[in-house]
Amino acid sequence: MNREIMMTLLHMAHAHRHMAGRLLEGGISRGQPPVLWYLKHHDGCIQRDIAENCHIKAASVSSVLDNMEQCGFISRQAQENDRRVQRVYLTAEGKVKCELVNGVFRQLEERCLAGIGDRELNAFHKTLEKIIANMREIGREEELPDD
Repeated sequence: MNREIMMTLLHMAHAHRHMAGRLLEGGISRGQPPVLWYLKHHDGCIQRDIAENCHIKAASVSSVLDNMEQCGFISRQAQENDRRVQRVYLTAEGKVKCELVNGVFRQLEERCLAGIGDRELNAFHKTLEKIIANMREIGREEELPDD
């Protein structure tokens, strides 16, 4: 049963990513929605903040931001007191794309969760949080050196 649950979670994640990709066709890559959402609420943050809060590796964030900058979704500006630090801002086009993404994910959320009651959703959410906590613990264990 445990293997079936994990396979179902993988299938659900894949299906969600696929449906979101289909609905977002039009110049928004898979890595951009969480960055757009984060910037909507933290415009002017630094790249490290994006990496930490979107759970993306620093090298991947750099690549996503380069792509977003080429598309005109963001601009980067050097910080006055430390020119090595760049702040990331949504452009007008980025704000439009962010609203598009929010609408798509709202629609997807409504359709995915249709017919599921609040109690079921709360229990499911708590279960997912426990799974994520267990996965984080595995990650911490793997980073520890061998004795």
